[in-house]
Amino acid sequence: MERVEEGIFEAQKACELSGRNALALGILGLAYGLAGRGSEARAILEELTTRRRKSYVPPWAMAAICRGLGEVEQALEWLEKGLEERDVIEVTGLKTDPRYFNFRGHPRYQALLRKMNLET
Repeated sequence: MERVEEGIFEAQKACELSGRNALALGILGLAYGLAGRGSEARAILEELTTRRRKSYVPPWAMAAICRGLGEVEQALEWLEKGLEERDVIEVTGLKTDPRYFNFRGHPRYQALLRKMNLET
């Protein structure tokens, strides 16, 4: 828990310095979710959902928040959308990013890896 609170502090700082960049917000939402601060994570998810209607928001950011909230199926839906959109962060990190390690045994995650020829 101590590390999550530290992560929240750093992510808040990143959001301030970046002008609320979508990636920074995704990380902040992930940290809020992991810390049990669901209402704050959901507020960021709503902010990014609204922003997506007007400009590009990487699906990875949405998936990160859903993962923090423990919403595995929703997170995987966003990862699938990221693959469709060729989200560079996702495409380059799907197999190696530790944020995805909880999904490794999930059939939908394995299917995403197969689509990218990254099977384990």
